[in-house]
Amino acid sequence: MTIKFNPTEILYTFSLLALITSQQLNTKTDNQVQATPTNFIAQTQETNIPSRQNRVVIIVFTGFASQTLNEITGMQKLVDALRQEAKLDRLDLKIPIFAWNEKKDAINYLSNLRLNNNDKLIVIGHSYGGDTAILLAKELKKRNRRVDLLVQVDSVGSSDDVLPSNVAKGINYYQADDNPISLGRFKVQQEVINSTNLDVNSVFRNELISNNSYPLNHGSIDDSNVIHQAIIQQVLNTIAVKNPTPQASCQATVDKVMQEIRSKGVRRVWIYRLSKGTANEGRIGNPTNRTDELHIILSPYNGINWIPDPKNNQIIENIMASQILMKSWADKIVVNCNNTAIVSFGVDQTDWTESYYVQSDGTTKLMECLKVSTPPSILPWGKIWGQQCL
Repeated sequence: MTIKFNPTEILYTFSLLALITSQQLNTKTDNQVQATPTNFIAQTQETNIPSRQNRVVIIVFTGFASQTLNEITGMQKLVDALRQEAKLDRLDLKIPIFAWNEKKDAINYLSNLRLNNNDKLIVIGHSYGGDTAILLAKELKKRNRRVDLLVQVDSVGSSDDVLPSNVAKGINYYQADDNPISLGRFKVQQEVINSTNLDVNSVFRNELISNNSYPLNHGSIDDSNVIHQAIIQQVLNTIAVKNPTPQASCQATVDKVMQEIRSKGVRRVWIYRLSKGTANEGRIGNPTNRTDELHIILSPYNGINWIPDPKNNQIIENIMASQILMKSWADKIVVNCNNTAIVSFGVDQTDWTESYYVQSDGTTKLMECLKVSTPPSILPWGKIWGQQCL
């Protein structure tokens, strides 16, 4: 008789053993941790922590696969997107990322921070990391620490079905179309008591179809930009980010953005053109009353012999290919430049331009090429047509 082994079942058998071993280790670790102060507000030996209010700490746990696959995880991409979010730019923001079996490290990290009651704490976890997020919240409950938001993304585990009472708000994003973990009760958690449970393929169906990512499964849900944006919005709602008063000046913000571009190794950066009142020319549908356009040029030339530097060329190409990076700069500019509707980044002596337009919520989005053979007389807001689309 021939015995056949399913590789997937073998992988998750080992993962099950790893989870059980981790929980046993965590039990021992928890007993040791209880010897530390029972409240994160208590004194610690650390003396160089700034005494300031309204810090925001977002603890992120990856899933089991992050330890077995040599690739950037979806949770790391979420962390990068959070760090680039313009509305979080002015805050004392900390976003450490841990593996699903590093609960002890997360506890030690929080102990050293010495959070106060005005600080915001958010916990996010994918797959086994969703289970760890609940376990961390339970430990924090023993220490009288509130969790302002807990987000589970296709959570898997044995302790992830009830939101602890010290969590102010819980969101459970799950997909019901794919359940790769079929060993006992270790399966995707579709209902977390006291949390808001959202079937992503139902709630975000239209967005996912537009994003060419429908339907999501267990392996793709943490990598989805649609889910990332939903989580980011929940984070913003939780910490109630508002524009500070007074605003930073428009010129200071633009100068800072250009300095950030230079710091990445770009030889020359300058404002090519500030067009006053032209944003609506040939366009229809601007949802705001903003009308200015700002054009920033990145150049690999030194301005003397006009010979481009190959290394500088590569740096600029990497920047122009990073929508997250350019969007973060465009968002910063429109936040502090009240009449700016379009921010464009272009490469010197070429037709390569990437333009970001303001949306009704005050954030920006990359303009999309209108796929028509003849030039339209009027362009819909957010669309472009021309040489850059060829």
